[in-house]
Amino acid sequence: MTPEWYTNNREKYREYWQRADKKRSPEQRKQRYLAHKVWQQRNREDQNEKARRRFAKRTEEQRLRTNAARRDWVRRNPQWSRNKHLKETYGLTLEQWEALFTAQGRCCAFCKATEPKHKYGWATDHCHKLNKVRWILCHDCNLILGRCKENMDHLRMIISGFEALR
Repeated sequence: MTPEWYTNNREKYREYWQRADKKRSPEQRKQRYLAHKVWQQRNREDQNEKARRRFAKRTEEQRLRTNAARRDWVRRNPQWSRNKHLKETYGLTLEQWEALFTAQGRCCAFCKATEPKHKYGWATDHCHKLNKVRWILCHDCNLILGRCKENMDHLRMIISGFEALR
């Protein structure tokens, strides 16, 4: 269990360790960090169980307040959310995405539109086999590509149909 002194004086305890940490050399801080990582790995199941019990004790009001605060934070920090999405989905940072978009002229790679035509912005097209980003597209071009399932024969049939109407 948690020592009574720690429970009653959490803030003092935290301040004490922060002051002590500032006195350590970078090498000592690194050693402490690595030791903590080892401790976390050894005690992962126990810590997870404690977290599950703590989470189960939360009231509905606490859950709603936490969820509202989280949504509010994400709303105030859209770049963080966008960067997280790009990193997890495509393995790109926001800076890399911006560089790719700038390289293609800050417009749709196909129709050269300068507006994304959708409330969520530009679509990042990628190869599903290689999971590699190919282009930044407007909403309409992304829909066309998606509806054709990236099948070149399908796209050629659509183009030949349009040409026959001319």
